[in-house]
Amino acid sequence: ALARYHQQRVLLVDLDPQGHVGTSLRSQVLQGGGKLSEVLTADEPGQVMDVATDTSVAYLRVTPSDPGLNEAENLLSAK
Repeated sequence: ALARYHQQRVLLVDLDPQGHVGTSLRSQVLQGGGKLSEVLTADEPGQVMDVATDTSVAYLRVTPSDPGLNEAENLLSAK
C-alpha cells in the first residue's frame, strides 16, 4: 500500500528460506536480483540493495529468497 498508493519507496526483504514473499508476489516480481544469503555471510559486508530486484509495482523492490538463507541463518546464529 505504501508503494502503490502513497508513492513511498519500499524494500521488502525476504529472509524466509521457503520464499513466501516471492510466492505471494510471484506475478509482480521481475527477474533478477542476487543471493541475499551471500550478502549476509560474506567476509566483506555487502549491500542489500545490490541483490534487490524490481517489481511491476512502482516504488517496490524485493530481495528474493534463496535456498542458502537456511544455512546463513545457522551460521549467523552460531556467532
